[in-house]
Amino acid sequence: MLMKIVFVVIPMSQEPSAAYYRPKDNPELSYKGKVRFSINSVLACKMQKDEEVKIVRFINTYKTKNEKNNSLEYARMYEEELNSINKKIGAKISYSDILEDFDETRSVHKKRFVQAIKQLEKNSELYAEITFGQKTMVPLIFSTLTFGEKFFNSDIQYIVYGQIKFIPNPKFVDAITTPSERPVKKDLNHAVLYDITTLFYLNNMAIAMDAPDEKSAVALVERFFS
Repeated sequence: MLMKIVFVVIPMSQEPSAAYYRPKDNPELSYKGKVRFSINSVLACKMQKDEEVKIVRFINTYKTKNEKNNSLEYARMYEEELNSINKKIGAKISYSDILEDFDETRSVHKKRFVQAIKQLEKNSELYAEITFGQKTMVPLIFSTLTFGEKFFNSDIQYIVYGQIKFIPNPKFVDAITTPSERPVKKDLNHAVLYDITTLFYLNNMAIAMDAPDEKSAVALVERFFS
């Protein structure tokens, strides 16, 4: 039984809401319970009794002047949620945190990446959620997964993104003309879970492809997806 290693970005400000996530195009990931973190609905379907599961949480530690940092509290919520799901499964879950300043300098990126690849294990299964966090986390996580696949003989299982739709309050549509100012509510009963693992492999495909010129390369991709 292979170890599962799961990379999760913990949000800073907005509290994640518990929602029913419905998988798009992948019924294997259907989970009937509500979760705050969409990756936990995947783990609820894929974890097995007595298998090792390592959760690697990216946590921002810098408190900005204009925004309260609740990352540590949300990390606690994550652990509490997954441990509750695991009560009926019995997997052996451990938690590892990568704490860095909320900063996008090269030095911070380097430190995050080095810490992330140190969490990899030989012959493991890799999972990731990219719902929350700053945009720079996506290429960093993708690079970590590539490193694991190439040097640790790891198998990338799922990269997921959870989407919650916001519904405008019709009472305010006419009263307030600026869409960004209209009060909205979250539709927590129809959240969507997207398995975006194929996006990760698009880069690998582009690197591995061979074509005589740019037009041939584009045509090759079109034929591949037709």
